[in-house]
Amino acid sequence: MKTRNHGLPKADKRGRIRPHVGNRPDGKKARIDVGNVKTEGTDEMKRRLDVIRTLYDRQCERSQIERWNHWALQVARRIGNGEQLTDGFLATMFDSVTVAGVAAQLRAWGISVTTGDIHQQGMQVSQEQIEAIVAKSVQEQVAQLRSVRGVIVDQAVVGDPMTMAETASFYEALDSFGFYMRETGKKDERGKLTNTVYTDLDTLKQIKERIDDFPLRQFLLPKWEAVLAVWKNRPTTKRGNRGSRDWVEDVIKILFRFVRWLDTNPQFKWTMPRGFLDVDRRIISLPQDESSEIFQTISKMTYSPEELATIMRNTDPFWKCIIAVCVNCAFGQSEIGQWSTKRIVFSHAHPHAEKIGWRSKGSDHWACGPRPKTGCYGEHLLWPEVADAIKPLMADGRPVLAVTRTGKPMWMTHAKRPQSQIDNRWKSLMDRITKKTPDFPRLPFGSLRDVLPDIIRQKYSDDVASLALQHKTYSADKLLQCYANFPFAKLFKATEELREHFKPMLDALKEQDN
Repeated sequence: MKTRNHGLPKADKRGRIRPHVGNRPDGKKARIDVGNVKTEGTDEMKRRLDVIRTLYDRQCERSQIERWNHWALQVARRIGNGEQLTDGFLATMFDSVTVAGVAAQLRAWGISVTTGDIHQQGMQVSQEQIEAIVAKSVQEQVAQLRSVRGVIVDQAVVGDPMTMAETASFYEALDSFGFYMRETGKKDERGKLTNTVYTDLDTLKQIKERIDDFPLRQFLLPKWEAVLAVWKNRPTTKRGNRGSRDWVEDVIKILFRFVRWLDTNPQFKWTMPRGFLDVDRRIISLPQDESSEIFQTISKMTYSPEELATIMRNTDPFWKCIIAVCVNCAFGQSEIGQWSTKRIVFSHAHPHAEKIGWRSKGSDHWACGPRPKTGCYGEHLLWPEVADAIKPLMADGRPVLAVTRTGKPMWMTHAKRPQSQIDNRWKSLMDRITKKTPDFPRLPFGSLRDVLPDIIRQKYSDDVASLALQHKTYSADKLLQCYANFPFAKLFKATEELREHFKPMLDALKEQDN
């Protein structure tokens, strides 16, 4: 499809004329500079634009595609900048033999190319030599393949070097990968990308900030090792510190996802060299990684029932309830912010109590459903004090427990930090407590999720603690859940028995505000 012959668009604030011409290789509209009204005349810019449009139409017709080839887009940008098109520039994308063919094709399209030594080197290989070399190679390969594949081999077509050559850059490939993630990334019920996808897209930006661009045809094993080495050595962050292990591991995972995608994407002619996936990805250790503590028995800090009681006595009934639910059900921001109130059941005996070996009563209260982050199903027995605190909140028909004063969910699904409102409220609460008691432990809101599993792991078992957290990694036997039900009765038993342990917190939950 030919480009529309519109005139020059309006200049931007800097005076640049940047018309849209066709589509980029990643499918987005291509914007190409053709000059600046402050320094150049419109006649010259119109001439450049006409040449660029001609180039786009001809290369689309030749390649049978509706977007720029990587090499043609680079040529168009050079024309737009008013720079001379030379065989030396073409040599940055093609070998010397192909440069001669590309230069000849561009001239046939009416685009001027200045040639020199590189063009002559390409032309030194005579047509007779090329034909002899190609004929001999093709005859040998066809003879071998025909004996295996039959006459279908005779239908093979030799590709066009101008479309077969890989002329894209590393940055262009990363941009296309980002476009792919936007198109295929996980979306919420409103069709908006989830926070995880936005985090991955930010990671691609961080990669470009620390890796210089280079032609994709140079992306061989040594270059791949050099790219990974930047991250294995934990580069300096914006704050001047060496990158954390968790951050670097996430970046390296994205890089491996990228090269697997690149190897299978027909948009690029790049093929993964042998050994790419076997490269050592071990991250270096730094002196600051080692803790100075002698006894490291306790690596996960959580609040005691007495400390939880202190927190509750410094907040309102709403936040008392939120804190209690997080402790009772091992919930974090994601769970308390997204768990549907329809999945909370009061005064109801468990329908499968006899089958799972649990003596349920009609006065039992439950929170049942999938964990929002993983979709892993779970069931939680609510302590009576917690259930009593929840009931008043549900009287207004709220969809989730954690809502603002205007009734909107505090978990902001479309934000880059959807948990920010919950964290901000928690920060204000900690500020108020530590102002009164400076030595009070200041732990993050997420630590509430760890309280119950930490005690269950010490007094019961790892499996029951994992069940409380609704982890997909429950049990070392990955296929066990295909043949047997989860032992929820063990979790219910542990929760019921630990009610007395949490009595200080539950007593504070029932206390009336002063």
